[in-house]
Order: sequence, then C-alpha cells, then structure tokens
Amino acid sequence: METHGLNAARMKERNYRRFINALRFKPMTRAQMGREMGLTRAATGVIAENLIFAGVIREGPLHYQGQYSSKALFWNKDFCHIGGINLGRDSIKAGLADFSGNVLDSRHIPISECCSGPDAIHRISLCLEQMLEARKPAGRFLGIGVASPGPLNTESGTILKPPSFDLMWNCPVSSLLSDRFHCDVVLENDANALAMAERWYGLNGKYDRFMELLVDTGVGAALILDGRLYIGSAGFGNGFGHTSIDMNGPRCVCGNNGCVEMYAAIPRIAEAAKKTDPSLDSWRAIVDAACDGEALALQALNNEAQYLALLIVNASNVLNIQAVVFAGEQVLYRPALLLATVEQEVNRRIAASGERSIAILPSQIPDNAKILSCTNLMAEKYLEQPFMFSDAVKQSESDGD
Repeated sequence: METHGLNAARMKERNYRRFINALRFKPMTRAQMGREMGLTRAATGVIAENLIFAGVIREGPLHYQGQYSSKALFWNKDFCHIGGINLGRDSIKAGLADFSGNVLDSRHIPISECCSGPDAIHRISLCLEQMLEARKPAGRFLGIGVASPGPLNTESGTILKPPSFDLMWNCPVSSLLSDRFHCDVVLENDANALAMAERWYGLNGKYDRFMELLVDTGVGAALILDGRLYIGSAGFGNGFGHTSIDMNGPRCVCGNNGCVEMYAAIPRIAEAAKKTDPSLDSWRAIVDAACDGEALALQALNNEAQYLALLIVNASNVLNIQAVVFAGEQVLYRPALLLATVEQEVNRRIAASGERSIAILPSQIPDNAKILSCTNLMAEKYLEQPFMFSDAVKQSESDGD
C-alpha cells in the first residue's frame, strides 16, 4: 500500500508538471490538453481547476486569426513578478519580468564604476529597488535570479574565481541580495541560464538535446539533454570553453593548455586580426569587412569558425546533440556568415556525418535575453519545488473532498 501510494503521488506530480510545462509553450483548451497528455476529461479538469485556484494559470478566450474561439488555458503572467541580475565583465544589468517572461523594465551600470563585488551588488540593487517602486508590478515578488560567468558555488550562492572577472571573486551574491530584499535568490552560470530560457522562450521545445554556446569576452556553454539542464558532478558540467584544441597551446588561467577560450573569445580574435590589419580592431569590423569579401577579415572569421567547430564536434560526438544555439551580443552581430561556416565545418567533421546533421542557430530568445535568462531561473526554482508547490492547491483539493 505504501509503495502504491508513493507511485500514485509521483504520477500525480508528473501529470501536474507536464500540464504546466505544456502551457509554457502555448495556450491550449482543456480538450487539447487532455488529448496531448492522454488524460481523461475529469482528470484534466481537476488539474486545471487546482492550478487556476493556485493562480499559476488562468482561463480565457483564445484569440485566433482575428477572432475569439473557445476558452483556453494560459500561463498567468500576473501571478508574480521576478527580479533578474546579469553580472557581466563589461556591465551589470538588472530587470523585472512577469511570470510569463515579459520583461517589464531593465537598467544597467558599467562594471568600471564598481570598486568591489559587494559595491557592484549594492549599486545594481539600487536600480532594482527603483524599478520595483516605479513599476509596482502585479502579483507577489517571487525572488531574484542572478547569472554570472563561472565557476560558481550555486549552493552557497557565491561567485568563485571566474577568469578575467577579479572584481567579483569570492563575492557572496545570494546572501547580499537576500538580506537586502528578504526574498529567495538563485545564482547560476550565465550559459546555463541562457540555455534554460532558450528552451522555453526561444526554441519553444523544438529540440530536446542542444548546446547553448555563449561567445563573448569568454566562451561558455550549457547543455540541455532530454529536456533538462545537464549539471554534471559538483555543478561543473558546462566547461566546454576550457576543452583543449591545442595541447601545446598557451596556458589558460584554468590550468589547462590550449583552451578554446584562449583562441575563440571575441577579444582574442580581434587581437589576432588587428596584427594582420590595424582596421580589424573589433568583431564588428571583422564581420563587416568579411561580408565585403576582404581576404584578411574572411580569414579571421574562418579561424573563429574553425575553433568553435572543433568544440562542437567534440561535444556532439560524445553527447549526440541535435543543435547548437549561439548567444552573445557581439557574436550575433550579422551572424549569418559565421554560423553558415561553422555549420558546414561541423557537419563535415562529425561522426556519421552522412547519417545525421547538427543545426547551428542564432539565439531565438527575443530582446532582453540576459534579463529573461535571469528571471527564468527563479521561475524554474519555484516550479521545481517538491509538489505540491502551492498551499492553495492543497486547500483547493481539500475543499473539494
């Protein structure tokens, strides 16, 4: 009996989570939801009513081709609001979003204005407080999601010693923010945060196994495998920027030699290109010149494509990923030529290249991707709490007995 009860509880939790996840992708009628999940009309109704009672979803008319059709179930954007802070090597961004991932406001401060990690958190907290006061968004304040270059200790909420980010070394971000805002705070690697947001708000569930490749002042990556973020042992499951492509290459701050990041980080590419042509002093300059057919710029862009293709091939031969999604403000400047070159090289090199191919895509997340990736962290944490996640659901079921 105890085993049967445990299995029934797990099945119930599974059904609720599937229900919630399906509505994150698109609104559906109760009948559509029942068919998609293989549930009876009665079971669908019970889950829907409980989640509506809890405030997580709502029901209303579905707008289709300029007309309103039958009622559908929607994610409830007004259930709560969430703060997000993105810690970058150049600037720090803060923003607010509703429960559906609509970014309500965002602001930033240059990292050069900050004298220490705690000072940076204090300054960006002021921005977040000002936004909360000015916007007065609907629902309760769920908490704050924070994304940063790693390595991190996500359990303690502390930034460790990310390369080229000395200012934030050993900064206890989560405790500083939770003490100030009296709320939950979740800290995550920036590439992991982007990958989780990409699944919901970018790719919309199209791929279950993909890599998010963040190319900027460093090279970071994250994996979604079978629909879930791959963490790895002790949380270090995303160190692809520190895989070696030259065992005799320069020594990286991580301790390895010839790391991809040593070659493919945007400042490294610009630095190398500038030695061949002083006008190629930025990624934008390289891309613009390459698109105009200039030989030295094309060579610099091709070098970047080769470095990144090596990383992707190594990962895909082990993990059998379906797609790689590129992210990063600089690398997504006029990205068509770079991504086409990477895709061609990857699909030439991968194992069983005649039998499979890997899609190479720019990030599909709309504007304010960095803020959305942070606020989504808190939404994910809330929805991953041991079920039932809401006392209101419990109360609703109790009232129906």
